[in-house]
Formats: sequence, structure tokens, C-alpha cells
Amino acid sequence: MTVGAFLHQFKSNRLPAPVLGQVFAQGLYSGSGSFSVSPGINLTSNGGAVWYKRDSGSSSHRFAFTSGQVVYPDDPDPANTTGESVSYGTAGFSVNGGSAANGNGFYSIFRNARRFVDVQTFVLGSGNNVINHNLGVTPGVVFLKCTTTTDSWYCFFPVVSLSECVKLDINESATNRSLVSVSNSQITVSSTTSVTAIGHTYVAYIFANDTEGDGIIRSGQYVGQDFAQQISIGWNPQWIIIKNRSSSDGWFLRNSMMPADSYMSPDGYGGYNMIYGFSMNASGVSVPVSTIVNSSGNLYNWLAVRA
Repeated sequence: MTVGAFLHQFKSNRLPAPVLGQVFAQGLYSGSGSFSVSPGINLTSNGGAVWYKRDSGSSSHRFAFTSGQVVYPDDPDPANTTGESVSYGTAGFSVNGGSAANGNGFYSIFRNARRFVDVQTFVLGSGNNVINHNLGVTPGVVFLKCTTTTDSWYCFFPVVSLSECVKLDINESATNRSLVSVSNSQITVSSTTSVTAIGHTYVAYIFANDTEGDGIIRSGQYVGQDFAQQISIGWNPQWIIIKNRSSSDGWFLRNSMMPADSYMSPDGYGGYNMIYGFSMNASGVSVPVSTIVNSSGNLYNWLAVRA
């Protein structure tokens, strides 16, 4: 077999990339105690995660992980402590109750799909815990949150290293936690070095790092400079989250639905913050000099979804 024939066969046998509009959607909502959105994403059959946030006033970000289950990125509390409920549907989702449903806000839907995202739940046992996933590629980012007792969010970036971990609910630099291993079908979590609430249920948000040309999700790390710089992703993102792992600065979340020159901090419950000079463009993002996204010598972890 020639090299050309081998490469053709390899490419034809690899997993096809998901259709972006079938697995990811974002938009705006307006609620008065409840709201529903129907962008055409089937969560009933496929499962996944929903991120939503009221854009003004004191209201936490929400990260629903299955129908009826909600956790809060700025809070170590277990799931469903604010009395709201989330229902998944064949074309979107609905929210009933909770402060986030009173007012205007934005949402992002991540449907489970190969080469994109897989959301799994598991009960933590003593020792090493093997959690199967369906990405078909190696994860770049893994968020772990206990849903049945109070415990922090542990956000791992195995795209950098297995011991690259930062908390989501607390403003601090990298923490001393690590995953045991990751592969294209499994992650292994330790009850001593990863998370520690043995006997309790955890949710794992497992995000692919798809470096293929047709991939729609990617993650990585960059070094801050004392000048504005371009961070190469390889395509134009519509959603990106960044964390300065070298300092106690908060998280940075920006999506294409937000007003110009604004971002939100998932580890806080306020409204928009302002940042001038940050832009999403055809090859990645441009970051201004700012501690939260670009401070000289600091390391920044990121996760992005393609436009």
C-alpha cells in the first residue's frame, strides 16, 4: 500500500466530525420565573450540558448536566440547592424557578457527541475509578463536581498535563490535584489525588481536544506577555473560557452573544465585566495586556468552541 493510499484509508476510517449546529447552540433568553429555548438541539435522546446565566444582578451561573440536575460554577454546594428545575427536550431545554429565570440572560448548549463533549456521572469508590466516555478522542479538559455533598469544582487540563488542575468556584492559582490517566475512551479518577468524597456522586464534564482540521472544540495553554498578543486556535471561536493558573484571578468567559468589550466570570455571580482589546477572530483570539487574560510570564489554560 502506498503512503497516499494509507493516508486516504486512515482519514476515511476516522470518526466524522459532529455537525456544529446539531451539538452546540447559544443564544439569549428572557424569563419571568421560567423560560424555554428551542434552537434544535436534541438533549432528550443524546444528553449533554446546558450553561445559562442572567446577565444582570446577583445570580450565579448554572451548569445543568442532565434533566432536572443543576450545579453552580461559583459554589461548592451540591446540586439543586435553589429550587429550580431544568427539563431537556428534543429541540432544547426549559427552566422553571430560580433567580436566573427572572430576567434576561444567555445560554449555551453542549450536546453529547463523539469528538465534542460527553457528560457522565459516577459514584466515587476508594482507589482508582475508571469512567468510560464516548468521545473517541483524548479529552483536553475535564470538570469534576460532586453533586450530593459540598465540595469544590476541580477542573483538569490533561491537554497540558494530568496534574494541571484549577478550581472553578474559588479564585486561586493551580491546585495540587491530578488525574490518573486519560484515553480516547476512558478517564481514571483517584479518590486520593483527584477528588475525595468517597461514596458520593460526581458529574464529569469531559471535553474533547480535537486537533483535526474539521474539529470544533480545542483546548490548550499559552504564556502571558507584556504586550497584546494573538493566541492561535486554528479557527474562529464563538465560545471561550480562560483561567490564569498562575494567580488567584478569576475565570474569563466570553461568547459571541455578549455585548462588545465584555466578559463574565463564572466563579462570580455578578453581571458583565468590561475588557477592551479582546477579540475573537479567524485564527483564534487577540488578548490585551490584562491580568485575567495576558500578564507577563503567567500561564493561561483555555477551552474553545468553533464558530
